[in-house]
Amino acid sequence: MPLSVSVVIPCFNASRFLEETLQSATAQTLPPSEVIVVDDGSTDGSGDIARGFGAPVRVISQQNQGLGPTRNRGISEAVGDVVALIDADDLWHRQKLERQVAYLEQNPQVGAVVTSVDKFTGDLSSRVAFLRVDDAVMRAASAQDFLIHPRVNQSAVVMRTSVAKAVPYPNNRRDSEDMLQAVELRMAAQIGAVPEVLTFYRHHAAQMTQHPEHMSRSLRTRLDWAAHNHQRLGFTSPTEASMPLLRHVTDLTMLHYWSRDIRAFRQDREQLLKAWPKDVPIPAELRRLVPPAFVLRLMDRFRSSGLTHR
Repeated sequence: MPLSVSVVIPCFNASRFLEETLQSATAQTLPPSEVIVVDDGSTDGSGDIARGFGAPVRVISQQNQGLGPTRNRGISEAVGDVVALIDADDLWHRQKLERQVAYLEQNPQVGAVVTSVDKFTGDLSSRVAFLRVDDAVMRAASAQDFLIHPRVNQSAVVMRTSVAKAVPYPNNRRDSEDMLQAVELRMAAQIGAVPEVLTFYRHHAAQMTQHPEHMSRSLRTRLDWAAHNHQRLGFTSPTEASMPLLRHVTDLTMLHYWSRDIRAFRQDREQLLKAWPKDVPIPAELRRLVPPAFVLRLMDRFRSSGLTHR
């Protein structure tokens, strides 16, 4: 008998997408033994949509608490051998659970397994590459890497239930709690990967990641965690632990400048500086005066033509 699967779906006002997500979760070639929808205080009838499915779907209702506590509630109720998470707006390939459960059965030393992910808007015909993983990438990545890069998409991960219950999501965060849980998961267990694209991440305007303050809130959350856990990460001070993350986000911000997307550069710089630690000097490239984009393009044209050297 294969390992039994409990699917956990955190849900807050997801009526627009929930039915399609539930169909995706229940139509697997390896059917889940239960699908737990945790309705986090929805006001749009999401709970009624879920209850209308009947077995194996069951609904747990609670007052709004946020994603971390909601995922933890569903995991605490899970009775399967493994827990598979999927957000209430995402989709799965029909063979996703079968492939991941087979991986865990063949690799008993592995505590969790992820898949590659495509992103889509509207329907799957619009999908594009989003996250690519394989065993080599997951083995080589350190806990610090997991804090910097989103290597574990929540709709792509399957965890042994004992591991999932031992590595809960932070209850006191409202942004990037999934990345913090992924860091803890990396430190607690070996993570494997099925490299094929078996998870489909839906992109839409109502997502938390589309909030204008998402970048600064996410960075602040991760910097705070790094500071409090610097010794576990192998650093001698909170400031030292923050530097790899700050360098990475600075490099991403400067890419906008060098590509002359000045509007994006200004927006990301503003968000980055909101979260910048007071005890860390701001690098010169982030303090530069930026002329309008058309002036920069004109300067680039002169440089490329060699006129500035005559």
